[in-house]
Amino acid sequence: MKVTVKGQITIPLAIREHYGFYPGAEVKIVTRNGQAVIEKCDYNDQSDQINAWLDRFAGSATNKSMTTDEIMAMTRGED
Repeated sequence: MKVTVKGQITIPLAIREHYGFYPGAEVKIVTRNGQAVIEKCDYNDQSDQINAWLDRFAGSATNKSMTTDEIMAMTRGED
């Protein structure tokens, strides 16, 4: 395998299917005995799952056309 200019690799289909690396699957790279290992994320720890979910939406509710005071007034129903 070669690493692209963007740092991407293509995992062979047989490996993806065997380990369940389907489109949208969350993976992580860990070091083990001096080697980089790709692992499927296992969200047994609820806090890890919540943090991963929050990371996906971080910054998605930004609205630069309104000030913080305007947004607060709108959500509180103030005039």
